[in-house]
Amino acid sequence: MDDDGIKPRDEESLVYHYSRERRLRNASPLVRSMNQEGGDQKRGILGTLFGNRSNILVFGCLILITFVLIFSNQYHRRNNRLVLGGNVLVVEVLNQEETNILSIKRSVQGSGEVYLGAVDLSVLPVMERGEEAPPPYNHRIFFNPVDSETFLLVLPFYESAYFVSFTYRDEERSIRVQSRVQAPVQGP
Repeated sequence: MDDDGIKPRDEESLVYHYSRERRLRNASPLVRSMNQEGGDQKRGILGTLFGNRSNILVFGCLILITFVLIFSNQYHRRNNRLVLGGNVLVVEVLNQEETNILSIKRSVQGSGEVYLGAVDLSVLPVMERGEEAPPPYNHRIFFNPVDSETFLLVLPFYESAYFVSFTYRDEERSIRVQSRVQAPVQGP
């Protein structure tokens, strides 16, 4: 006997009640397959992605979010797109350090006749009701005989939305453009 009054047992007198065969008999088929020979193999990428319902749900959500982002980006680009005399114009207003820059990217649509020459543009900020609008910012740009070109104009206004009108010959096209924040340019 030891100090606590407990008599130590012999190793031979202890009885173990654990039976691996009985435990595996009551286990699920998945546990039984894992305990068989070769049950510890790697499942691969498809087995990991589609191994259970929660993984399938997460994978489906990722695919859905990806498609929503792609389509919303395409829709946003289509909203800022304008066809003028066979030229495709993508109009954006970039906000960089308290300055709004009007960006006009011109490209040729297919192989046809396109307008080359002077285009007058007029920019006016979108104002709230009752606010007095400033005079429009007028400028003239020239479409050159190249496949694509970009025009950048610093606007004298600092607003969140603008109306931009393009006029050439007797035709006029207008578009409403939201200002977009551009990441700051890092120096060397």
